[in-house]
Order: sequence, then C-alpha cells, then structure tokens
Amino acid sequence: MVKLPSFKSQKEAFLFYLHRMDIDMIDLILDDSYSYFDVPKDIFVNKLKYFKSELEVNLKIYSNQITIYQKDQTSNTYFLSIDIYDFEQEITFNEVDNKIVDINSEFNSKLKKWSPLDWHFGLDERVNFHPSVEYLLQLNYCTNAVEEIANQQVKIIDYDTIEYWLNKHQLLYSQVKDEIFMFKLNNFRKLYELLTDLKGLMECSFPAKLALDNFYATNEDAIQKWKNDYLTLFVGFVEIFEGFFTEYDKLTYIGKNDVVQLAFFSNVYLLRDDFLDIKKFRDLYFTLSNFSSLELDTDDFPF
Repeated sequence: MVKLPSFKSQKEAFLFYLHRMDIDMIDLILDDSYSYFDVPKDIFVNKLKYFKSELEVNLKIYSNQITIYQKDQTSNTYFLSIDIYDFEQEITFNEVDNKIVDINSEFNSKLKKWSPLDWHFGLDERVNFHPSVEYLLQLNYCTNAVEEIANQQVKIIDYDTIEYWLNKHQLLYSQVKDEIFMFKLNNFRKLYELLTDLKGLMECSFPAKLALDNFYATNEDAIQKWKNDYLTLFVGFVEIFEGFFTEYDKLTYIGKNDVVQLAFFSNVYLLRDDFLDIKKFRDLYFTLSNFSSLELDTDDFPF
C-alpha cells in the first residue's frame, strides 16, 4: 500500500503538490468556499492546469526544474521560480488555524521578460466584479460568435467561410479588442485574430504557386535572385504556417476530404489542398536556405 504523505498544515500540502504539479490534489485540498487570487476556486484551479500545460507540453519543463522557496522565513510569502525563463511567481497565504482562507500576490506576477506562465486573472473573473449591461451584451455576442465556428460539431471551413465570419463580426471585434483585462472575451478575440491570420495565409497560396512556377535551378545566382524576390512571401505567414494547425502532417479524413485540424479549436478543419502550394514553396525555400553551391542537386528540391 502506498503511504500518503502527512502534513502539518493545508499550506504545506498545497506547496508539496504545487511543486509536483499535481493540480488534481490541489483541487482536492482547497476549500470551495474561499476565493484564491480574488477569483473563485474553479477559475484558480483552471489557471493552474493551464500553467502546467504550458510548462510540460509547450516548454518541456517539469517539476524537477521548479523551485519553491522563501526569501523571508518569518513571512507567509513563497516564490515559485523557473530560472531558465526568469520567471518568479509570488504566492502569499492567509491562514486561520492552519487552514488556507486566501492565496494571493502583491504584484500578481513578477516577470523580468515576457512569459506565458504568469498567473494573471481577468477583471471579469474576480469575485467582486459587477458586470454592466453593456459588458453582458458584449459577452453574449462574443460567445455566440465563437459558437458559430467552435462548437461540438466537426466543421470544415474554407476561405469564403472565414471571410464571411470576419466581416460579420468586424464591428464587435473593434469594440472589444482593447478590453484586454476582460478575459472572458478572450476566446472571441483569439478566434478572430487566428482566422484573420489564417485568411492572410490562404491569400499566399496563389503567390506561392507563382513562385514555384518561376523557379529555375540553373545556377547559384539564379537561386539567390529567386530567394530575394520571394523573401517577403516566405517571412510572412508562410514560414510558420504549420503553427496554425495541430499536426499538419497527420493524415486525417472527414468523409473523402483530406483535412488538417485548426490549432486551439479542435472541431475546426480545413482542406489540405488549400495549403499544398504554400507547403511546397515553404519547403523549397527552407531547402535553398541550407543550400551550398558545392551541393547543387535538383533531386533535393521538394517538388
């Protein structure tokens, strides 16, 4: 039988499980009736789950690379530190009879440089937030707009679908794009900005085909001129186009359609054919970027 650790206080248990990134246990030990970082417990725990995902999935940082320490042994303030990202999160406990009644931070998050790890919460997530009628209308409009694209049903979208949705919600986006502290509007902003960039990427398809048609691998000077002519196209959306998708190279079919899944919105797919010329151009440009005049071999070109 596995022996469970014993703790002198709830805070000790919290720090133990935080260091191990065991968010399920943190959820279990925290009292539902209190707020943490001025937000309800469920929102706080979801932030910790996001924090863990950013660490492990995107940054490949695990619990053995996390440090939790005190600068002042007499205080009830601790710091979670990840040195390689210059990240330091202050965590201050308020306790009554060894029971946590609040967790907070004086500065919310200390960052020496940008980091996706900060424990920020929106004004509209806080327990003392009193929404105006205007805010509630905006939230409703944003929620409905997102659900037109991102919902429980698998959806294949194309350029016309994206353009129609962006035009339909252009005014709403202009009204909420600067409301950066209203986090419940984030899904709409994220989707609008993602589809705006995706539309820009899809508009690169014809120029990419033209670039491929104009490529002649005759000598190094001709290759360099071609690269210079199409540098602007390459360093736009094309260079990083696979980042728009979950796994671009994964073969997925919906019916007879060969599709790719849109990143962040798992029910949304696009036709792979819409990006074939972009991928060929991107791969060719990468090949030529690693090209040596002593190793000119047209068999290396990806088309």
